Amino acid sequence: MLKFYKALAAISLLLLFFSCGKSDRSTTSVTAQSDFIVSGSDYSSKNQEANILPYDPAIKNFLIPPEIAVMQATINAGGNSFNEVAALIDTNTNKVIQSISSTEGCSANIVDYQHPRKTYGKRVLSDSATYYSNLQIEIIISFAEMNNVQQRIEQINNCWQAISTSKLEAQEKDSTISLTLSDVIPTIENVDRYRKQLLETKFDTLKEVANLSETPSQFNASDTKCTSKGDVKVVKRSLSNIELDVDFNCLQFNR
Repeated sequence: MLKFYKALAAISLLLLFFSCGKSDRSTTSVTAQSDFIVSGSDYSSKNQEANILPYDPAIKNFLIPPEIAVMQATINAGGNSFNEVAALIDTNTNKVIQSISSTEGCSANIVDYQHPRKTYGKRVLSDSATYYSNLQIEIIISFAEMNNVQQRIEQINNCWQAISTSKLEAQEKDSTISLTLSDVIPTIENVDRYRKQLLETKFDTLKEVANLSETPSQFNASDTKCTSKGDVKVVKRSLSNIELDVDFNCLQFNR
């Protein structure tokens, strides 16, 4: 039994040795790079599963064509000084925005920025610190005067290619620069613009029930009162249609 425990201890030390050795060899120096990373292969949202079924033509839905699509680009930069990283962010941001804005139907605006922050790594071979910064750009893709899905797909591809042709540059040896893209989300510019139309649709449906030749005895239109806060929301979205709905609550009094 004693020999067994000695053998087990020896094996444990041997495994510890290999683990430490492997960890030490994983340290690599940072080199200049220009990366273009795409996270999200299509325009679907995280709730894509809810949009798998087609629209049921038997059910009345409030559908309108998408007016725009939105996407977010994030530029990440790293380097050995505050000024170096700030310059990396500034130069490459201008390059991306200029490339997007020069494409018809595509526009870009800066929506957020984190200034270079100094960090120290436990496994850094030198005493120098590393600075990191990131910046977010909102990209708007216009579907104005586009009547079908194929045209909208082509417009998305045009804006996408404008971004991919923007070659990010990291001048210094130890600096890094990368760009990530979110999914493309079809939407409309202002849901509140459709509030009145949505409420009229709700009341039209209620009137249809009130005008039935054989109205259910449980229903009395004169005693029914409906209210709404006017909160319009997007129920479903696709490159074909955007489905909207508004809160609409009815109560029957004197019952």
